[in-house]
Amino acid sequence: MNYCPYCSATIHKKSDVCPECKKVIDHELLGNLYSESDDSAINRQAKRKIWFKERALIIIPALTLIIGFVAGAILMFGYLQIAFQNEREDYETQIGDLNTIISQNKAAAQSSSQELQNVVDQKDQIIGILSEQLDLMGRAVNFTNRMDRNSTITTTSTAEADFYRRNILYLRNQFDQQAEALTETEYEARRAYSVITLPSLTEQP
Repeated sequence: MNYCPYCSATIHKKSDVCPECKKVIDHELLGNLYSESDDSAINRQAKRKIWFKERALIIIPALTLIIGFVAGAILMFGYLQIAFQNEREDYETQIGDLNTIISQNKAAAQSSSQELQNVVDQKDQIIGILSEQLDLMGRAVNFTNRMDRNSTITTTSTAEADFYRRNILYLRNQFDQQAEALTETEYEARRAYSVITLPSLTEQP
């Protein structure tokens, strides 16, 4: 069995015409196709065609396998790129959500902390005002006790009465200012207090 030097079709050894390309077969030329000394263009072309045809059952599957492998690798690379991009976007979305939650919790914590600090400050203010009122009441009581021990306050002791009146009115003015400051807070007094120990002596003569 030989091959046509023109189309590389399979021909019978005794065939004079190629059944495929219908060209006349020169058996002498065909015999010289494998001669290394014969390097004509038709010989080289025919040899390439014959060599390829003889190895087609190996070359074509190999090329198909290589092409398929390359195409599969390209497709797999593209798929992995898309999957990686999608996964990255998901992670970025989750990170953004977590950052939002953290910011909200931080803002809520700061707000709660500020509210608590405001409450503490107000309590401190109330305690400070009540402490000052308590001090004023103590001073009024002590002043009255001193007056009681050291002298006799009567309606005729004008100087002592005036001295008492001026000091007590001063203490009452300070006490009333503290009481007014308390009204600006959330403090609710259970009862009213006064620093006037001797009301009759605080009246203007």
